[in-house]
Amino acid sequence: INAEYGDESENILTHLCCCYGPFTILQSFSLLLFICSFFSVNMSRLGGISAVKPMDDDVRSMVVLLKEDIESQTQKVYDTFEPVSYASQVVAGMNYFVKINVGDCYIHVRIFKGLAGALPVVESLQSGKTESDPITYF
Repeated sequence: INAEYGDESENILTHLCCCYGPFTILQSFSLLLFICSFFSVNMSRLGGISAVKPMDDDVRSMVVLLKEDIESQTQKVYDTFEPVSYASQVVAGMNYFVKINVGDCYIHVRIFKGLAGALPVVESLQSGKTESDPITYF
């Protein structure tokens, strides 16, 4: 094609559309569907949020350490404060999306922990959640 049309992309596109017609469009659509399904299935490996995991000791310790910050942001004092589950996301450090039972409801908290031993920081939170609310990016 380059020998016949040079580097003119308009001519190449015209040639492909005229010679291959709907078959190329169908192939392109199929490729697009494949790419979308690949990224949605593999998003946790590509910087997306991971699957939800049961709480482990390391994340629980980090969350308990941040209890006062969380109470300050929600302007509440929690008698019950039990981290239940979490998801994570690799960024320039790590985001943790944590579901916490606070007695009468649940809250979701996003905690960022930077690289090289940086202290964890509460980045965002959502209150009024239920046990069945999924952990998603926020």
